[in-house]
Amino acid sequence: MLYVLDHVEKELHMIDPSPVPKWCEGNAFRKYGKTLTHFYLKYMAAMNVHIPGWNEDIYQWKFTHEKNIVQDDERGYSTGYLVLQYMSVWKSTLSTVIYKIARTMRQNFIVDLLTSDLNSYKSLLPMDVKNYLSRIVGRDIK
Repeated sequence: MLYVLDHVEKELHMIDPSPVPKWCEGNAFRKYGKTLTHFYLKYMAAMNVHIPGWNEDIYQWKFTHEKNIVQDDERGYSTGYLVLQYMSVWKSTLSTVIYKIARTMRQNFIVDLLTSDLNSYKSLLPMDVKNYLSRIVGRDIK
């Protein structure tokens, strides 16, 4: 589960790849009620340490359960991978493919990590590894 906080617009977005139970359909807050209460209390305590006197009532912020999230059908085993993928593309100009099949996701995780433009150690990779990665992703790895 990934929380995205927008302090300017006063919004909390929830990205959760785990399936929504039938009894929660139409009202996502029912699934996350306890989790959000614990989150709010801890977040408010942390903000009061960081900014003494902070008294923003985040219970009044807009809550959004993001739609069109790829569901984790493998009993939670792929949720972490999916959340990492969504973190990398949230309001980003980088185009990243969200892998929907857990096996494909796991196979491509290391390749995506090594070939990412944000990988500062990419220049240290041996030339034969760069050539191999270039063939896999279909573009030149510098």
